[in-house]
Amino acid sequence: MGHGGTLDPFARGLLVVAIGRTYTKQLGEVLKNTDKEYEVEMVIGAYSDTDDIEGDIKTVGAGDISKEHIRAAVDEVAARTTQTPPAYSAIKVDGEEAYKKARRGENVSLQPRPVSVKEYEMLSVQKEGEYIITRVRLVVSSGFYVRSFVHDVGEVLGVGAYARKLVRTRIGTFYLKDAKKLE
Repeated sequence: MGHGGTLDPFARGLLVVAIGRTYTKQLGEVLKNTDKEYEVEMVIGAYSDTDDIEGDIKTVGAGDISKEHIRAAVDEVAARTTQTPPAYSAIKVDGEEAYKKARRGENVSLQPRPVSVKEYEMLSVQKEGEYIITRVRLVVSSGFYVRSFVHDVGEVLGVGAYARKLVRTRIGTFYLKDAKKLE
């Protein structure tokens, strides 16, 4: 058995699995340079050391940030052509996954990588206490980190943001709605 890309521990959604040597050998070719689609729920007004709900969360508060401010930040970050992956990622640093080093408290510095947002849509924006919860649908290139996107939106807004929910809905021509459940 083999799979075509991992999901963050808190994330849900589509995972392409191949069974049998004939199919596992084809995974790389079938999934090479494929776009992926995600729906992410961002919490604006707080940040996390892992850029997601599983990290150490610090509250700042969203203040008077408007939907227009959020749209402008999403537009700005979506237009970028490079992205720095999060320290809590499976990227190898000196032969070891970055997240293992980060969990031990080691400083992990990853280099920016070329990525692109092919399409995006703000699905909802709503106030929740001192936070603003924003749902966004993203179609992105291979190698894109949604957690980094959320982090960068929070940086542009100046109040931080982290991913509370993340669902991968598509990988290339494979759709979550057509997928078999693990059960």
